[in-house]
This record gives sequence, structure tokens and C-alpha cells, in this order.
Amino acid sequence: MQMTNKDKFRKIKENQASFKWPSKDVEELSVPIQLSVITKAPEKYVLLDMETGQVYIGSNQNNPYDPNFKLWIEQKTMIVDTYKDISPDIVNAMKPLIKKVDSYHHGHARRMARTLQTILDQKPQGKFLEVGTTTLIPLVLSKLAPELDVTVTDFNLDKPKLGEDTFTLQDESINLKVGRVNIEDEPLPFDDNSFDFILLSEVIEHMEVDPMYMLSEINRVIKVGGTLLVTTPNCASTWAIHKIINGIEPYFYMQYRHDRSRYRHNYEYSIHSLTAVLKAAGFDGHTWTEDSFEEPHTAIGLRLEQVGIKLQHTGDNIFALTKKVSEVVDRYPKVIYVD
Repeated sequence: MQMTNKDKFRKIKENQASFKWPSKDVEELSVPIQLSVITKAPEKYVLLDMETGQVYIGSNQNNPYDPNFKLWIEQKTMIVDTYKDISPDIVNAMKPLIKKVDSYHHGHARRMARTLQTILDQKPQGKFLEVGTTTLIPLVLSKLAPELDVTVTDFNLDKPKLGEDTFTLQDESINLKVGRVNIEDEPLPFDDNSFDFILLSEVIEHMEVDPMYMLSEINRVIKVGGTLLVTTPNCASTWAIHKIINGIEPYFYMQYRHDRSRYRHNYEYSIHSLTAVLKAAGFDGHTWTEDSFEEPHTAIGLRLEQVGIKLQHTGDNIFALTKKVSEVVDRYPKVIYVD
């Protein structure tokens, strides 16, 4: 009797099959990404789970906890349609600024496209501040919203606190007003009620000791009724849940770096913790998640639904589109502070 695909998967996992590589019974995988499960399968085998659609490949190293087992690496698919539902004007402005060799902007292209779409859908006017810029957002805004008065912050503390500077990405440059500040320790070098719109994109998760200091300063320099847009990775995404189920830390980017750099995530938020923190900082509005980096792990949701667990807010990126509604309500919200 011919084995089913499910049987093939189980038998390969248990090292009971003798499928040779290459074989039509297994599927090739080019880029191993994330540690997933531990099995006895030979490392040269590549595995397709026909029940869930997940693909696995054996690594080139032994499991340090048990040398008799091999590590399997699970394929995670990057977002397939980067510019789905994005305005053609944004697409045309972004594409020349993103090259594959620029791994950061290439990997964050969907998130940046959705950030720009969200900004421009608000039809912003007046003074705009991006806290922590990578240059792409101001360059696109200069083309699509040229009436905006854009200022950015950066971390070049060797220069004057306030000034102007030229920022370049690929072959395009822009001259911007800039405030140079350690945003976790120093006041923003701007007057009270200065800005109509502030963007805090992929910044809050990097704060080491006191994110509410930064949010309190943002509250000070934004006008009442002004818009604050925050984006940050979601620690409760489908891939994070998948990692936990497999006994792996769910973090997005909290690994240490060999060069001792502190450029890593220090606290990763869920939609619930981010909403609570923003309310404590005097902001309220609409918060949601979507998949900006990788295609969702749909099999996890389907499996949990079978046992009565309905997942919500599990996209890999959180967007919070908020308005300043008050001064800071709670300087040390208990959702992220212990004292």
C-alpha cells in the first residue's frame, strides 16, 4: 500500500524511511531561516509537511543538547506581495530607494509602504517629525506631500542639538531639519506643542531603560489633537506562537551581537501592552496588527481553532494610529514597569 504524504512526514521524522536526496518525495529548500523542531531525520533530507504546508531542512550542525538528534530549520516565507493595496505613487517613489543589497530597507519594504500609506491617508499638514529616521520616509514625503514641514531626529551627538543636514539613500539626497538627541535620556530639542504629526516607527522596542520618558517628550512637543503613528514588531504573532509551542523563545530580534552593539530589541510589545502604554502617555486611537515581514503561519491558527482557541491580533507588526487626548496619565504604567 502506498504511504500517504502524512505518513511520509511521520516516518521521515522517526528516521524510519530511506528516501534518498534528491527525491520527488521531498521538497528542496534554498534558505534555512528559523530553528523549529528537533527530530532524528538525517540532516541532508529536506522535509515538506503536507498536512500543514510547512517545509523543513536539516541543519549542518548537531543539536548541542543531544548529539544523536539533528536540528531542523523551518522555512519562513517573506511577504510575497510587498506593494499589495499600496498607492502607485508610493510604489513609484519607494522602488528606486530599495535595493536587495540594502538588507534593512529590503526586508522592511512592506512595513515602510504600509507606514507611508497610513500617513498619507491622513492627509497630514503642518509640521511633521520622524523620531529616528532611515531617510526613506522623508524622501518619499518630499515627493508626495511636499507641503509638509519635515524634521527628523538622529543620534549623532557630536553635532549641535539643532541644525540641518543632508541625508542620502541610494542616489537620492534630502536636506532636513534635525534634532540630535538620545531620546531615552534627553529632552527633545523642540518647543512645546510644535508638531502636528509624529512618526515613531520601529523605535520603541529599542528603548533600554525608560520608554515612557521618550513618550512623555513626544506628548510635550505634539499639539493637542495631533497624530502619533507608532509601529513595532508584535511579540504575539503567529510565528511567535509557533515558536513557543515548539519550546523556542518567541522574540523577533533580541539576540546579542558579536560586536557588542546595543542595537537590538530590548522590549517587544503585544497589541495589548502597546495600547496600554500609549494610553498612559496620553494617546488614544486605533491599534491593529498586520503581517509586514513574513507571510503568516496559518497552520498554527487552524490547529488552535480545532481545540477551541481563536487567535486575534497575530500579525507580525503592530500599527497604532493615535491622537493626543491629554497630558501624560501614568508616567510608569504597570504593564511594562515593575515599580
